[in-house]
Amino acid sequence: MTVGAVVGAVFAGLFALTWWPWTFWSTSIVLAIIAVAGIYIIPDPPRKPEVARKSLREKIIACDFPGAVTGITALVLFNFAWNQAPIVGWQKAYVYVCLIIGVLLVPVFFYIELKVAPEPLLAFNALNTDVGFVLACVACGWSCFGQRQP
Repeated sequence: MTVGAVVGAVFAGLFALTWWPWTFWSTSIVLAIIAVAGIYIIPDPPRKPEVARKSLREKIIACDFPGAVTGITALVLFNFAWNQAPIVGWQKAYVYVCLIIGVLLVPVFFYIELKVAPEPLLAFNALNTDVGFVLACVACGWSCFGQRQP
């Protein structure tokens, strides 16, 4: 990947010496060639076996609306409370109420996903230490973007 970045930067600099729009034209030409080559080089994905058709009721049950509503509501209330508190202050009651309800809905979401939903939104068997490490790295990365107070 770094080789492509270096080669691209070198050729962009060379083309810019002659006529600067050629940097964009050359990039477009190379990407068009890669797109056409990709059609022939990239293999087709494996075919999924035919599954039995589901009825509309089975599809609706598989969507896990209770889990979706509970999880989204928990995240929205938690996010709203943390973003509203610096604006109006922590002394407003609705900020605490939203935060507490949001935090209390998280265990309800996990209960629905683990015990109630036939097809949960989260595949808990896919969560392992590698996924946890990646999520921790993402959390550390996003924590770097705090707002500096004057």
